[in-house]
Amino acid sequence: MGRLFIQPYKRILVEEESYLLSLICYIHRNPIHHGYVDNYKQWGYSSFNLFLNSEPTFIQKDEVLEYFGGIENFITFHEENKTIQGSKKYFIE
Repeated sequence: MGRLFIQPYKRILVEEESYLLSLICYIHRNPIHHGYVDNYKQWGYSSFNLFLNSEPTFIQKDEVLEYFGGIENFITFHEENKTIQGSKKYFIE
């Protein structure tokens, strides 16, 4: 159940790198935003922790981390709770 699986739902084509980066952080930040946890590492259902270890996964970690410029920038981008100018236009909620 949830908005992702029930009609009507909205979708937006990801055409800009800035939107992709913002979207990745938005997804990881959602449990914090809604008060379920205090930091990214606490949410067991997130892919955030998969990026921090070297275990094999179905996620394209190297490709995603390349967009951020490496693991350090990935972590910093999240910790600073950054949003990208103009990205709010893409958010559905």
